[in-house]
Amino acid sequence: MTTMKKKACLYIAAALLVASCGTKNEQEEGRSEDLPEKNTVELTDKQMQQLNITTGALADHTFAGTIQASGRLTTSPQGEASIAPKMGANVERVLVREGQEVTKGQVLAYLSHPDLLEIQSRYLTAVNRRDYLSKEYQRQTQMMDEKVGAGKDYDRTKSELQIINSEIRMLTTQLQQLGIAPSSLRAGKAVSAIAVTSPIAGTVERIDVETGQYAAPETPMMRIINTQSLFAELQVYQSDLPRLQKGQEVDLQVQAAGDGGKVFKGKIYAIGKTFDSNMQSVPVRVDMDGAKDALISGLYVEAQIAAGVSTMKAVPAEAVVDEEDKSYIFAAVRVGDKWTFTPIAVTKIKEENGMVAAKPVQEDLKMEGRTVALSGAYYLLSEMKKGETGEE
Repeated sequence: MTTMKKKACLYIAAALLVASCGTKNEQEEGRSEDLPEKNTVELTDKQMQQLNITTGALADHTFAGTIQASGRLTTSPQGEASIAPKMGANVERVLVREGQEVTKGQVLAYLSHPDLLEIQSRYLTAVNRRDYLSKEYQRQTQMMDEKVGAGKDYDRTKSELQIINSEIRMLTTQLQQLGIAPSSLRAGKAVSAIAVTSPIAGTVERIDVETGQYAAPETPMMRIINTQSLFAELQVYQSDLPRLQKGQEVDLQVQAAGDGGKVFKGKIYAIGKTFDSNMQSVPVRVDMDGAKDALISGLYVEAQIAAGVSTMKAVPAEAVVDEEDKSYIFAAVRVGDKWTFTPIAVTKIKEENGMVAAKPVQEDLKMEGRTVALSGAYYLLSEMKKGETGEE
């Protein structure tokens, strides 16, 4: 009886030793003691290698902080021009078409005015008369100084000179309104038609006149837009204003037909000083980099404004799987040459450049020091679902 008791004690001790060794192996890599009881997936080292599933800990990753905003493209006042005659005239010829690129100073159209030649003639006559009276006035002044001239002739010449100078100023204004430089006219270059030129370089966006049509004073004939002057005017919410400053970099996604939502780079140029109480926002101007030939004023844009950085624990995107509006990562525990993967429900905090910062939905579940699957999350989920349904 004593011998049997000794043997029983030896068996019990051996069993406890095996159990103790087994427990140590279970804790060899990863932690399982606080994982929720759920379906798990087991893989050997060889299967892991074949499936290219890797494991590791959540690592620190620096995320760029962003502010979301939207708005529209617009042009600066210097980037658009409405072409209109200052005096009424007939359209003699239109030299451009809609969509055409033009340079600053390029002739867009020619106008004719019934009084064009008459005004030029009157101006030249007045200039010649002024030149004569100026010399006469100097002569009369000298004679008065020498007390040999008549005061009546001096006063008459002075009065005529004042009148003719007033007439020249009036005619000069009329010539300038017609687009004629008085200096070129004095040089003998009379014009038979009024040249309408573009004050800026850009694209002819619209033409509102035809050959032979009367163009009324100050009525737009055509519109020129320089797309290189386009900028984005964003509406940024009041809560984001403390994080804004001039010079911040901005990614602008332009929703243009045929452009596929191309992203343009830019920087904040100005932060508005007026608050829109309806939208609870402030206008922010963003100057855009690069060529903007394909863009159009008024297009809708979505923006991401860089606003500081933050460091958080993160995993690669392939370590996170979404299922029925929930997200999971898989905790990994190695026992011998086998790995056991258990899903942990998480909340995504931030996603950027293929990295995801997440925290467990179960608040008392800690992720620090835990080994997780860094890839293959979709495969693990599919295997887990097979286990739930009893599929092989």
